[in-house]
Amino acid sequence: IIGEVVLMSDAQFTEIYGDVPPMQVNIDVEPDSLEDFEAWLTGYTENEAPNLSFVSRNTLKGEFEGLRNMYLGVGGTLAFVLALIGVLNFVNTMTASIYARRREFAMLQSVGMTGGQMKRTLIFEGAQYIALTLIFTLTAGAGIGLMITRVIAGQTWLFKESFTVLPSVICAIPLFAICAVAPLACYKKLARESLIERLRVE
Repeated sequence: IIGEVVLMSDAQFTEIYGDVPPMQVNIDVEPDSLEDFEAWLTGYTENEAPNLSFVSRNTLKGEFEGLRNMYLGVGGTLAFVLALIGVLNFVNTMTASIYARRREFAMLQSVGMTGGQMKRTLIFEGAQYIALTLIFTLTAGAGIGLMITRVIAGQTWLFKESFTVLPSVICAIPLFAICAVAPLACYKKLARESLIERLRVE
């Protein structure tokens, strides 16, 4: 059961409850004197009144940083694993697609399509996959991510909600590089076979 918190001055507290030591005291300190006062309060609670404890702005900042680092660590690890799965899936899809269509590519080359044109076609095809992924991420993916974020951290008062597309744009840069490298590597391996061998594939 969570009770209500009531703040009152020391005069009001004494008037209502009499000369009873308060269980909690809130002290408002000027920002310029915060560090000095916290140093004095640390010494006081450690040496003169060890039964007392205090929570300062810096204490809350430290707790928040710990919580933030935990979210960054867990979220970063999860994002890395999912990204790795996605990249491997993309490479596997492109590889399977190229090898399944090697007879088709051989026929195109037999009627005059050059190796450079073939490479550009494969790169463009891979870029289309990444572009569609980016569009989905910035639309439906952003909505799903916002929903998950609100469920995990939306009830915590110290979090501020903000939306940015910068992480998606940054992630898209290496993905576009992979969409160029993976098809080219597959085509290079495929090109080791002669045109006749590829045309004979059933």
